[in-house]
Amino acid sequence: MKINFKDIIETIRIKDSKIFIKAIVASGKEGDHFIVVSPAILVSGYVTNEKEAEESFQ
Repeated sequence: MKINFKDIIETIRIKDSKIFIKAIVASGKEGDHFIVVSPAILVSGYVTNEKEAEESFQ
């Protein structure tokens, strides 16, 4: 799969006390742990279960 990074647009918008984020999120397994990470907003989830990693990220 080829990715054209010029087409990727990440945004953060604040409106009426709410935050709307459009960012790249990557997930995968490292050893016994699942990781979900968004480098642009420096947020990650890291646990032993894929569903819990997604919940931790949220």
